[in-house]
Amino acid sequence: QTNRRPSSARARARLQKGDLDGALADVNRALEIDPSYSPGYYGRALILVKMHEPEKAIADFSRAIEMEPDDAPLYFGRGSARYYLGDYDRAIADFDRALELDPKSEMARQGRKLAMAAKEKASLSKKSGKLASQPASRRPRPKR
Repeated sequence: QTNRRPSSARARARLQKGDLDGALADVNRALEIDPSYSPGYYGRALILVKMHEPEKAIADFSRAIEMEPDDAPLYFGRGSARYYLGDYDRAIADFDRALELDPKSEMARQGRKLAMAAKEKASLSKKSGKLASQPASRRPRPKR
């Protein structure tokens, strides 16, 4: 466990300086030393989000959640990555779980609100797209 500390500390320092590639390499090294180090998966997931790789981030958030199922920030992080991908239902479920674990989390509440609005907008967009693809004679008409 102590062997992973230098890599973890260096990863945090590199992340603060904006060196995402270096931070990722250090976190990977820490996880090679100790694959059961759940903060390593969380840290790597955050780096992957910053690198615009949400699919990989979701896998790491999920791995950390397996190890620490009662950690609200993990659910918030995974929900945010799912939101980024447009997977609104699963994002909402993650934000809900984060709020169950930490009812005072304004970030989770805001994430849920944004995901709900995006889901509604996507639903309306699909409906209007279906109407636009119908011949004019088949489109519903407002009652006069």
